[in-house]
Parts: sequence; C-alpha cells; structure tokens
Amino acid sequence: MTLRNRCEPSGFVAIGASVMAAAMPRANRKDLAALKKLLEARAG
Repeated sequence: MTLRNRCEPSGFVAIGASVMAAAMPRANRKDLAALKKLLEARAG
C-alpha cells in the first residue's frame, strides 16, 4: 500500500503549509494504527 498526501496551498494557507506538512506523517501513523486495530478486531 502506498499512502500519499498532495497539496498545493496558496494564499493565506501557504503560511501554515510547512507546519501542516510536518504534522501529516504523525497523523497518518495514528490513523493507520487505528485502522489496523479496527480491522484486526473484526477479523479475530
């Protein structure tokens, strides 16, 4: 599986883009861990 987040911010949003880019990997890991837990609970 490949997970990609793409964004081309402009205007005011571009100011916070670097902060959001740094937070995305952590948020992705958290979301994927929750998904894994949910899927494993349903399978077991």
